[in-house]
Amino acid sequence: MRKINGLLLLIPLLALAFVSMPVKSPEVATMSLDPAGFVGLAVNTPFSTNVMISDVTNLAGYEFKLSYDSSLLHVTGITIVTDWFGPDVSIWKQTNVAGLVWLIVTLPLGTVVGVDGGGIVATIDFVVDAEGLTLLDLHDTLLGNPWAEPIIHHAADGAFANVPLPILWIKDKGAQGGGMWPEWHVAAPGTLQILYARIVNTGDMGCYIKVAVNVYSPMAGGFPVETNTAWIDPKGPQEVTQTVTVEFTNTWTEGVYYVSGTILFSLDGSLWVPYSAFEAVIGGRGTTRDVPGNDATKFKTH
Repeated sequence: MRKINGLLLLIPLLALAFVSMPVKSPEVATMSLDPAGFVGLAVNTPFSTNVMISDVTNLAGYEFKLSYDSSLLHVTGITIVTDWFGPDVSIWKQTNVAGLVWLIVTLPLGTVVGVDGGGIVATIDFVVDAEGLTLLDLHDTLLGNPWAEPIIHHAADGAFANVPLPILWIKDKGAQGGGMWPEWHVAAPGTLQILYARIVNTGDMGCYIKVAVNVYSPMAGGFPVETNTAWIDPKGPQEVTQTVTVEFTNTWTEGVYYVSGTILFSLDGSLWVPYSAFEAVIGGRGTTRDVPGNDATKFKTH
């Protein structure tokens, strides 16, 4: 299942960390990588990332595949962590082949009460083999309860790069037709919200950009929306405006909706890498509310 700040903090290239972890309400679980981004590592440098599950209720098992470019990296070790999810677990799949890690882990058969909350479930160790850019693609993810029923969740990719990258700045954002996003007011079936973001690239590399959004509801699951692809030149001052149209159907007119999304960039138009994340919370019937502990009134970077 599938992460812009009103003023995106400009980060020096060597300190830039890719981000795909969606910031979202506790009602939607997440599987993600931490750290999610690795930049500027030399050949032969080792590094590790943790596979995290958070904000989950009654978890009895998980599955994920983590894909990467095996011409740039190789995996030297996989550690299944049972501090939170455990201590007793059954390992049904533990695969480490070039370009792919695949794990399936459950609590022991017969478990009737799962685990709540979140924590690290696995640590993946890599070594850098060459220069380039690759997604750390967390896909085919499953979370399940003791009755083998799926748990709705986000899955959030990471990335590795040791080549020059763009530096993107969100100059402005909002909702077309008035009202600064994310203060949406969902008043009737078929309501359309058109979001926009004006983006400037202050780095040395031009790139393609797009924005991907997921809208979730505890009542109705989630659906993705994505902008068209656009090229953005380096060094500014060119502005590229990206828009996303979200339609709320009959099943989306009551309750509260949770929105998470990502600005993605690509150097070649084929490999898309998450750059920064945002969240929003929308109340049905003309209301908007914050998630406790989060600021739902502006874009975020992480």
